[in-house]
Amino acid sequence: QEKFLSKALTSTERVISIVNDLLKIDLVDENNEIYNFKSTDLSKLAEEVSFEFTNQLETKQIKLNINKPKALLPDIELEPNKIRMVLENILDNAIKYTPKGGTVELKISDERLNSAEPTVVVSVTDSGIGIPLEETDKIFQKFFRAGNAIKAEPDGSGLGLFLARDMVEKHGGSIWFKTDPGRGTTFSFSLPLHQKKV
Repeated sequence: QEKFLSKALTSTERVISIVNDLLKIDLVDENNEIYNFKSTDLSKLAEEVSFEFTNQLETKQIKLNINKPKALLPDIELEPNKIRMVLENILDNAIKYTPKGGTVELKISDERLNSAEPTVVVSVTDSGIGIPLEETDKIFQKFFRAGNAIKAEPDGSGLGLFLARDMVEKHGGSIWFKTDPGRGTTFSFSLPLHQKKV
């Protein structure tokens, strides 16, 4: 009974996740999202999001390394709920598509803080299945999922990365990735330190 209920709960959570993605896509299409930017400790936010995946990490025996700048990172003007969703999506994918016993690294880089337009870069690197090279140009498209991802995890909306890109770009940032099929992928996104005044 416990196993049956556990499977039922997992299936329900997947359906809820897909429905939530569809609701978010409506907001993007209507372009009526509200972004309440406020000074935020990005390192703390990243640690909070990482903690949410404790059970998944333990179940798959995946080691998560968090690499933060040695110097204190200044607060960043961002919409916490939106960047939380971006981090959740990218981390969830990294863990989901990394085999048991693999590794995931979340890195926050301050290397661009002293540039003309100060930005912080967040990267998530996994030792997972990677993305087929012939499908890389479609990865941020609405409803798209790579063939190997569907085989590994049949359930999914194909909306997570589409939404992540929209949220990052509305912060004035950008999102990109590098992949090595069969060996892993790194998703990165940049966020400006300050939002441009309209």
